[in-house]
Amino acid sequence: MTISTNRTSIRLNDTAVDYLTITTWSYRAHTAIGELTRHLEITKRQPAHKMQYSGWRASCDGGGTAHYLGEQKATMHYICEYSGAAAHDALNLIRDACEGGAIAADILRCTRIDLQRTRMFPGWSTDDQQRIKAAARANGLTNADAMSNDREYGELSTVYIGSQKSGRFMRVYQKVVRGEVWLRCEVVYRHGGGSDNLFQRICSYEPNYTIDNAYCGAVTAVKIPELSAMFEPDARPEMPRVAHEDSKTVKWLTEQVLPSFKRVVSQHDGASHQIATLFLECLRQCQPTDGWQEDSY
Repeated sequence: MTISTNRTSIRLNDTAVDYLTITTWSYRAHTAIGELTRHLEITKRQPAHKMQYSGWRASCDGGGTAHYLGEQKATMHYICEYSGAAAHDALNLIRDACEGGAIAADILRCTRIDLQRTRMFPGWSTDDQQRIKAAARANGLTNADAMSNDREYGELSTVYIGSQKSGRFMRVYQKVVRGEVWLRCEVVYRHGGGSDNLFQRICSYEPNYTIDNAYCGAVTAVKIPELSAMFEPDARPEMPRVAHEDSKTVKWLTEQVLPSFKRVVSQHDGASHQIATLFLECLRQCQPTDGWQEDSY
């Protein structure tokens, strides 16, 4: 299975992990996972709490992470959570660590994993939502309800297929990327709904089993042709990646990185000049080739 580690983009049409929760009774495994994924963090760790658990959370590029520890049955229990692009990367890193023997997969339990595909679908209308809800109800999925999501971009709503209280359900909603509206279909696996089985199969490198298999199987199982037509891989052409602009990343750059850079270059010494030169050279190497101009800033 190939999982992209490009955290700064959204891969359209390909299956991606959007949320991941791993639990363990092993302090060593919990610590190893935390160190393994530490480079994904772009902000300082902040104290956090969840039920009887305490720990920390941090923002990542295009997502976030949180790690908790708490007591269950007089024994310490550990939770690792990842969201957005960080979940995609974390699964890749943990899987490779399990394959290499650094972490034993059988001492980890996955209590939630969300798989999604995002594609261009302008005009996701009320009629589209009603058709999918009607098809879901025709197949006995009576919990296909719509929920208001965001009024800024018009009629954005989420269609749920299956009960949100069950171990597995789906949701279809609009995702705003750089001001453009895209459509996302997400499959949520929880404890009791196959989340750990899916995780263990991925980590064991079961032949011919990928997150694409799991995603397509779930979409096909609900027997809604409208969803299959929109989200199965052979039903649409290949699309380019779209850059993901994360508000927390922008805030970090503007409030921390740029002020620090200004303080350095204002010192007018040899070291500061060298840092400024390296920074500008990095910008030149990263500049796009499609009409980018230095004086456009």
